[in-house]
Amino acid sequence: MRATWLSVRCIRQHEMLPNASQILQMIQPGDNYPAWLQSKMTKVADYIGVIKNYLEYDHVMGEELTKKQIEDRNDDAESIKKSTIAQYGKDKGTDAAFAIATNIQKAKAKKKKK
Repeated sequence: MRATWLSVRCIRQHEMLPNASQILQMIQPGDNYPAWLQSKMTKVADYIGVIKNYLEYDHVMGEELTKKQIEDRNDDAESIKKSTIAQYGKDKGTDAAFAIATNIQKAKAKKKKK
């Protein structure tokens, strides 16, 4: 499905960004929230991460990874993230971990085709 200009704009301006900004201002370190709310926060963080990773790595590289490959890529990235963060810092280290993990999955897919 192709994102339209209107759908992207609505998400950015009218829904996601203002709400996310307000939520970040409301949450303080050490706050204690009910389990159901913590679960929703975790889901949102996971969904945002999936979208970010797709746009940065899968979509940009012109590669369509299967759901299983994406799950494996995420597992690979988590396992190498500690070392890449130590080497490059949090943001660049996380990006590097996902880029490396994406390449690992692409290499595995090529190997299976042979």
